[in-house]
Amino acid sequence: MGNPDPHAYGFAKWNGSEWKLFRLEATASNGNVSNVRPKGILVFNQNDIWFSGGSVWHWNGQNLIFSLERFNFFNGGPESIDKLWGTSDDNIYGVGTYGTIAHYTNGQWTKIQSGTDLNINDIWGDYNEKTDEWEILAVGGNILQGWESERVILKINKDQVQQLNANGTIWPLRTIWFKTSKKYYVAGSGVYEKHYINQNRWENDVYDITTYSINNMRGIFINEVAAVGGAGELIYFNGFCWKSYFSQTHINGNYRSITIKDNLIIAVGQDAPNAAITVGYRTN
Repeated sequence: MGNPDPHAYGFAKWNGSEWKLFRLEATASNGNVSNVRPKGILVFNQNDIWFSGGSVWHWNGQNLIFSLERFNFFNGGPESIDKLWGTSDDNIYGVGTYGTIAHYTNGQWTKIQSGTDLNINDIWGDYNEKTDEWEILAVGGNILQGWESERVILKINKDQVQQLNANGTIWPLRTIWFKTSKKYYVAGSGVYEKHYINQNRWENDVYDITTYSINNMRGIFINEVAAVGGAGELIYFNGFCWKSYFSQTHINGNYRSITIKDNLIIAVGQDAPNAAITVGYRTN
């Protein structure tokens, strides 16, 4: 059977026909070299890639360097940054455990007070043409810590955070995706939607769209949205209805993340004891 590799791969790159695996190593300010296994990724181009998983690292085309060292930034506390979103390499937001929100600009990270100590599980933003500003929302809750766990939906405006209503949702929220003033989705145990963020209640019952928990949701426009979750659930909305591909994608584990680009859909997760990558193609 062999022994597990202590130096795990942290990154896989698709070249159009096959995957190539890479190990990610970074040297901290104290000289320690860490084997990076990220939970979040933000790509601006092949020479400008940001990874998160406790700390934050930046690939500049030649080296992987620490952008934020968790222990130093949080003064030895338990907080971490696990997910990233941003518009450029001078405007990046990171979210994570214990209500952590941090903003990167002008070459440095600044912590933003979120007003919650719940884990913040996902962040997304979209440009609002009416206000000429980016609308940035995040969702959270402590997963698997009781059926009545709290959940939170946050609106981030520069260094200010406003808590929005979560009426109609139940249990902790794992992911969010939206197009400003057109469609908003939050999900976890159930997929919930609004047309406008100031509507009083999120629509849908917990079992309306899928009976599996949803871990991540992403889209291109309101008629092209995909989500993944427990037991290999993968659902897709084509503008008229949701369709489940569970019969083709189910695994002995969970899908954790999904992305859509052009006609390509990629879902990643764990098919115990192995990693799982599923590639789908959208056809007209």
